[in-house]
Amino acid sequence: MIAQTERLTIRKIILEDAEFIFELMNQPSWIRFIGDRGLRSLEATIDYLRDGILKTYANSDIGLFVIVRKSDGEPLGITSLIKRTDLPQIDLGFALLERYAGRGYAYEASLVTLTYCHSHLKLDNVLAISQPNNLRSAQLLQKLNFSKEKLVNLSHTNNELQLWTYHQTKSIGTR
Repeated sequence: MIAQTERLTIRKIILEDAEFIFELMNQPSWIRFIGDRGLRSLEATIDYLRDGILKTYANSDIGLFVIVRKSDGEPLGITSLIKRTDLPQIDLGFALLERYAGRGYAYEASLVTLTYCHSHLKLDNVLAISQPNNLRSAQLLQKLNFSKEKLVNLSHTNNELQLWTYHQTKSIGTR
């Protein structure tokens, strides 16, 4: 387990999450705002997890993490901490299954993930990137006290992305 709140547990992805990851990464909002991972089958998703995401955990305390609702064990989405080669710091990411949007889960999970950055990873500065037209992400990042910096071009995408910066100035709480 990475972190928890009253309602949520944040944990590393496991192979048994393949169906959930397949659904999440193939929903229209993921493809539009994050990108098509080309996962067209459950088998391809299992390979994607085994050959990529799960291997990152071997040498690192960062990566993609599942947001699980404590009350029923339902996976709701992911939060992530990724160190991209063309960004100077780790960046925070988040995505929910569309049916769980608007209930505060992304905020709660992101807030506790930032706490994990500060307390476990000893990082005060964190970045985020988003599509410039992703208003829901922009609102959440502003609520989390990220500041807009500039538009950037990163090697993993052909689109300009909005770069956001977060600087830890005081202790982070979990609502």
